[in-house]
Amino acid sequence: MPVPTVYSEASFASYLTSVLDPLVDVLGWDEGDPRVREAVTDALLDYGTSTITTITAAADVRRLRALGRVAIWRAVVQATAGHYAFTDVGQQQFNRQQVNEQARAMLEIAEADARAIGATSDYTVTIAAVRRPHDPYAVTPDDERILL
Repeated sequence: MPVPTVYSEASFASYLTSVLDPLVDVLGWDEGDPRVREAVTDALLDYGTSTITTITAAADVRRLRALGRVAIWRAVVQATAGHYAFTDVGQQQFNRQQVNEQARAMLEIAEADARAIGATSDYTVTIAAVRRPHDPYAVTPDDERILL
């Protein structure tokens, strides 16, 4: 499969539903579902653009995809928040909350991936060297000491 260099909103919605596969069948969603369309919109807003066709560089497409994965898993978490688990009188178990648990776990992974590539401004870590010319705790090697 070739690496995508540009998306339309429809092709990006198709990508987002493929992220959920096979869960998309359980949810009954497709590319035209309002929750998928909102995930596309959320990803574009998080990216900072309203026109998806302006995103063409490979690094930008990667960032959009990361933001899209976060948006679609967030939509699944919201849609399945009311799912339940119960056991009926005949001891038959219904565990629909497992979908929500999986979605929450996948949302954490998607958010971590987005942070790792710098797609979000949340939790940014910067490392800088600090030099103090008059550090009282600096150790000077013996051969560099000046004896008076």
